[in-house]
Amino acid sequence: NNSTSNESTETVATSSSQETQNSASDLETRMRTYIDIAIQALTASLLEENIETTQGNYPPTPTMNNLILQLNSKNQGRKVVNDSEETSYKTTNRKFPSLTYISKEKMYAIQGFYNQTAIETEQIRLWWVMNWSEGQKRIEMLPKKPNLPNKTWKAIALGMFVDLQEFVHKNLVNNVKQMNEDSTLQTLDGGILTIKKRRQNATFENILEWLLAFKAYIDAVLIIYDNQELELNTYRDHINELCIRYRFSAVMSYDEDRRIALVINCDTTLMDRDTEAEGKNFDAAATKRARDEKYALIGIEEYVQKTKTVAGFMPALHAKN
Repeated sequence: NNSTSNESTETVATSSSQETQNSASDLETRMRTYIDIAIQALTASLLEENIETTQGNYPPTPTMNNLILQLNSKNQGRKVVNDSEETSYKTTNRKFPSLTYISKEKMYAIQGFYNQTAIETEQIRLWWVMNWSEGQKRIEMLPKKPNLPNKTWKAIALGMFVDLQEFVHKNLVNNVKQMNEDSTLQTLDGGILTIKKRRQNATFENILEWLLAFKAYIDAVLIIYDNQELELNTYRDHINELCIRYRFSAVMSYDEDRRIALVINCDTTLMDRDTEAEGKNFDAAATKRARDEKYALIGIEEYVQKTKTVAGFMPALHAKN
């Protein structure tokens, strides 16, 4: 009887132990499931909050690795040297990143302007006027940028006229080669005399050369003036279309006049029409082109008909004589 009682007691204890283990296992399973659901919900929530500030071109997917990439990219884009500055850069789908101006309320108020795009451009230009030294450091810190001399960067930033020959591929390469090839001489009184190599002036031979140079110019401008992308692309197409109607040399003169006028009158954009530049460069060119097209459209048959008329008129004239 005692042995039977002991076996029963052991059986009950074993059964209770198994039930306790099963209960603990079920609780552990439920806890793991709950934790997994909580992690997934947190990840999805963070993705939704950060999807608008995603940097780069990779698609946002609900994985922790992609979330880390997004957050790192965001932090990298927002990093500045000190808290008082309002510039950083952002990655774009273009070749180079663009500088951003975070504190819009700190931008300068523009009075007397009517063109909204020109107002935005002028606000950025005034920032560079007041902060060129700091802005130059921002340009140097960019991960990717065209290799341009500081004077060219300054001309772009301050809204000065820029010679597009600076952006011809051959000249861009020469800028890299000759970056440190200026001769420096020391004078007798302890001064320093720098002899800079003079770049030979050149002109564009055809519209293809101009388009390539202007594309490089756009890439550089959009680093500082991200708001001008539509304006510059529209102007490029405009110049390309003008070459179909007018002589290339006249179009190049028109382009130069347009960009000079933009420096003089900041309340305009390259999308606005400039009748003065059109009248200066295209009136004579249009007259010559119209005359050439008139003779080109006469055709062989009309030319032959006119020749026959003249040939028939000449014998009659001799007969009268």
